[in-house]
Amino acid sequence: MIRMSPVSGKSENRLKHALEARGLDNKYSAVKLIMDTSLYSVYLLSENEKPKAEDKILLIEHLPAQESSAHLLPVRFKKTSSKKETMQEIVAAVNAHFAQNEHYLS
Repeated sequence: MIRMSPVSGKSENRLKHALEARGLDNKYSAVKLIMDTSLYSVYLLSENEKPKAEDKILLIEHLPAQESSAHLLPVRFKKTSSKKETMQEIVAAVNAHFAQNEHYLS
């Protein structure tokens, strides 16, 4: 099940740390938590200075016994896209990210 909810609590701390580590904390703010699993979280980000700019997707990996890592995913979707179309694009980008990284497949 895909959850879309406001960012709060543990996920808020994870997001803040990831944005600070990438130097993006002043540039982006989280609009929504899209997915949250035990291995990764996906957020919809909006640029602070350009509210009409294309939104970005941030994938934060929080694998056991490893340091967290954050990745901006190359997702393009229209503001007029349906929620289903948007989620399909996001899921495809997350799957492509993990497919590129062989250590997830072993």
